[in-house]
Amino acid sequence: MKLTIRKKLIINGIILLLFIFLLALAGQICILILKRDSNKIVEEYHIMNSVQDLRSSLNQLITPVMNFVETNNSVYFFHYKDQLKLTQENYASCLHRIKDTEIEKNMGFYTDVLDSFKILTDSIFMNNHGKKPESSRIILAKLTYIANTGIKRCNGILVQIKANIDRYIHINNVSIKHSTISIISIGLLIILIGGFSMFIFFRRLTLRINQLVSATGKISRGELTSKIDIIHSDELGYLAASFNKMTEILTKTTISKNYFDNIINSMSDAVYVTDLNGIIKSVNRTAVSLPGYENQELSGQDINRLFTADNQDILKQSVDFSVLASANTLCIENYCRHRLGKLIPVLFTGSVMRNTNGDNEGFVFVVHDLTEKKNFEELIEQQRKEKMLAINDAQEEERFRIAKDLHDGLGQILTAILFPLREYFPLQLTDDKEYQEKLVMINQQIDNAIAETKNIAHGLVPMVLKDFGLIAAINNLINQTNQLSGIKFRLETFNFNERIDVRLEKNLFRICQEAFNNIVKHSKAGKVNVQMIRHDDSIVLIIEDDGIGFDVSGTDDFQSATGIGLFSMKQRVSDFNGTLSISSEIDKGTEIMITIPYKP
Repeated sequence: MKLTIRKKLIINGIILLLFIFLLALAGQICILILKRDSNKIVEEYHIMNSVQDLRSSLNQLITPVMNFVETNNSVYFFHYKDQLKLTQENYASCLHRIKDTEIEKNMGFYTDVLDSFKILTDSIFMNNHGKKPESSRIILAKLTYIANTGIKRCNGILVQIKANIDRYIHINNVSIKHSTISIISIGLLIILIGGFSMFIFFRRLTLRINQLVSATGKISRGELTSKIDIIHSDELGYLAASFNKMTEILTKTTISKNYFDNIINSMSDAVYVTDLNGIIKSVNRTAVSLPGYENQELSGQDINRLFTADNQDILKQSVDFSVLASANTLCIENYCRHRLGKLIPVLFTGSVMRNTNGDNEGFVFVVHDLTEKKNFEELIEQQRKEKMLAINDAQEEERFRIAKDLHDGLGQILTAILFPLREYFPLQLTDDKEYQEKLVMINQQIDNAIAETKNIAHGLVPMVLKDFGLIAAINNLINQTNQLSGIKFRLETFNFNERIDVRLEKNLFRICQEAFNNIVKHSKAGKVNVQMIRHDDSIVLIIEDDGIGFDVSGTDDFQSATGIGLFSMKQRVSDFNGTLSISSEIDKGTEIMITIPYKP
């Protein structure tokens, strides 16, 4: 049978009520005993009063007889009758009240007394003894003796009654004393037993509760091996069993949680867990070290605090949590703001965290540090730029070698061929007109070949660029293009008082060549305005035409252009960390703006 605390309390209460009932019963018994003894005392006092009344009536019974004898007045006869009647009534009352056998036996004497009284008084009143004083006095003396004897007997009876009263009073006092002692003893016993029982009950109860409290404290301190002994199968026993089961589950859960936490904290990526409003609830170690904040500084903060700054051109737009909740996932490249102000490139991935019911409970964000990747990309880009610059330098050197070979080799050979043709062959066959015409044609072709060789050599290596700088070379290129294309090119320069880096001059010149070539081939322009602007920290090249224009969206893939084209221009600009932008609309011309960082 399982005793619950409630049942134990009820049983203890019933036992306590039983003891109280016994105490009340004992009190009632004592009251009955005391009442019985008190009734006896009262009854004895009533008997005493009756005996005293009898004694008084006996004492007064002789008086009217004496008066009658002395006066012979019949009035005293009637007084005697009344007194006799009263005496008989008192005697009857005594007999009625007396229960004591011995006293009752003594009271039997008064029957004879009253009978003797009646006979003697009758002899006085009825037999005219009253006329004989001497005889009446003798009878009166007998009556007096009988009355005195009766009175003495009454006094003896009163002594017995008084003894009975004293005995009953003593018994009553003893009963009161014993009853009081009994009631007090029983009461004390009930108090002791009840108090001891309640003490034991509550001590066991508090000990078990203290065990639960102590075990709870140990659990709160992380001592998950704490167990509670199950002694009774009551509510606290059930609670102890549930507590032990809870600690087992908590131990397993904690082990799993610790295992999971170790996995999360071992990740090189930062993990942020937020509520539905983006308020950070928990983070891993990397999430703390990445932005340089303390754990308590991040807790309760909006996650956008790490990914927003005054410079919105650098940082992406803040996370819209309502959009994320509907889209379920988010993956963008962004920048994390370090507490010292440094911007860290990161891959920002977010997903919705759902509970067991499938409801949105918050968000989980994984932030991967792209610094090493970006540094590696920058290193590759730098190496590519250096490689491209080296290739451009090699190309320029190769162009210079080819141009020199054309100029010094092929050009001199053609000049050597042309010299004898002009010096010796015209003197021969002067009359042969056909011969002279062919000779003139050969001279012209050789001149054209020499001129073309020079043009090719100058195209490969513009000597003007090498000798006089970028502005002179572009002016020369514009003059040649104006002559060949019929398009009006015009150059405006600002703040170009000194020459710039040779490599940059070559690249800007090649960019102009490519741009002019594209304009001539595709733009159908009539005018082209070229501006070269030199700032303190950059050089800006602007080329505008009034041609037919084109769809700018097609320039996203620069390699789609014919030949090197725009892609070549883009690469040359990128080699010097510059930017290239193109603005164009159909039938509204085209503008190319190139900005290259440069400090002398």
